[in-house]
Amino acid sequence: MAAGARLVTLPDGRVLGVRPVGADDVDGLAALYAGLDDDARYRRFFSIYRPPRSFVERLASIEDRGGRGLVATVRDGDGPAQVVGEAGYELLANGNGELAITIDRAWRGWLGPYLLDCLLEAAADAGVTGLEADVLCSNLAMLSLLRSRGYALMPQDEPSVVRLLVPTEGRGRLRWPRRHDAPRLLVEGCGGSWRGATAAARAGVQVLGCPGPEAPANRCPAARGEPCPLAEGADAVLLNRPGESAAWDALRDAHARLHPEVPVLVDRRGGDGELRPGEVDVTGHDPARVLHEAARHARSRRAARVRRLARARRQRARPTPDEGTFAPLSAGRDASRIGAGQLPDRAGARG
Repeated sequence: MAAGARLVTLPDGRVLGVRPVGADDVDGLAALYAGLDDDARYRRFFSIYRPPRSFVERLASIEDRGGRGLVATVRDGDGPAQVVGEAGYELLANGNGELAITIDRAWRGWLGPYLLDCLLEAAADAGVTGLEADVLCSNLAMLSLLRSRGYALMPQDEPSVVRLLVPTEGRGRLRWPRRHDAPRLLVEGCGGSWRGATAAARAGVQVLGCPGPEAPANRCPAARGEPCPLAEGADAVLLNRPGESAAWDALRDAHARLHPEVPVLVDRRGGDGELRPGEVDVTGHDPARVLHEAARHARSRRAARVRRLARARRQRARPTPDEGTFAPLSAGRDASRIGAGQLPDRAGARG
């Protein structure tokens, strides 16, 4: 069975199937979208849009472009299967997927989360580590669904829309997009929002925002004392208005302990609180100054990475012992005998 596929008998005897979308689903998808009310159309398309048949034909061929698509169908007895939901993602240039999901009105409630988890499984199986989605701020059901899987906030120009990133492997196990050549800034606090995020994106800086340790249903690995892939992959971390609480204290201690090589910038907004050793104060600085600081640390980290790689290459290039000679296995008293091809009296194998 394909990744993400399911076959479940419901309590009323009907059979729910989740499987990869195909060309035979075009009519079923067309019926699904034709049955949407105006509110559902607006949440899906941000307008009262009635998609033409070419739209659903494109959905049915999504795997031809490297994406994944799933349909949820319900069959009653020997009758024909009805498409009651679809979810899929198109591949993005950064290696993530662009998520979209549509559920028949009669099946909303539990089917949306169920179908999303099936798609996350399919995406992980395909090697896609994150799915991105634009969501209207008024679409509370979708926001709640994505946030429950663990999320990061991405820059977005539209004030009525938020862009979220959700992981495909484990709730809260977020990772940076794989393909990048720009500095990375992780913002923590204030729900993941930062006043300079849009300017940063325009300047070519990748910004991801985490809600902070006091957010409801917080899934931050660092707050649990575990290494955070987002912090490990960042060139700098910005603590945006950190509070005076045990949760914030634990997060700051975790960064110092788990990610000591990643610089931590702190915007205290009003000068409240104290800096920890190694933290950089950016309180009152405009976003351009913060970005300059992040870029400076990014250059420094990349230069150090280049030096480490160069040292590793030099070590690999060192000449090996000539053929026919023996390299000492230890620096103990029997090393000369081993080098001469003789084993010590008390030889032992250790792995």
